[in-house]
Amino acid sequence: WILLEDIDYAPLDVVSVLIPLLENGDLLIPGQGDCLKVAPGFQFFATRRLLSCGGNWYRPLNSHATLLDKYWTKIHLDNLDKRELNEVLQSRYPSLLAVVDHLLDIYIQLTGE
Repeated sequence: WILLEDIDYAPLDVVSVLIPLLENGDLLIPGQGDCLKVAPGFQFFATRRLLSCGGNWYRPLNSHATLLDKYWTKIHLDNLDKRELNEVLQSRYPSLLAVVDHLLDIYIQLTGE
């Protein structure tokens, strides 16, 4: 399996290697001339960062990753709400328990969420 985070920030040379991989399972090694065939059951996962502004979602302009859009099954995940973020922070960072609410208030102010 491969997982790439924020694929919308990938440079064109990375995107150009991914297209044959997604189309027919061939991984071309740049500069080597080698071509690897993916194993049966191969899975490719990628995340794309959608930005929120005024309640609407948009993605960064000039993203080469739009060339890959036809290959994806898209799943939209909403941001965690304040209660969910609070749970995550309290479980991951118990030493911050006294300031978690204040930190979340600042985060919400800065992000407009």
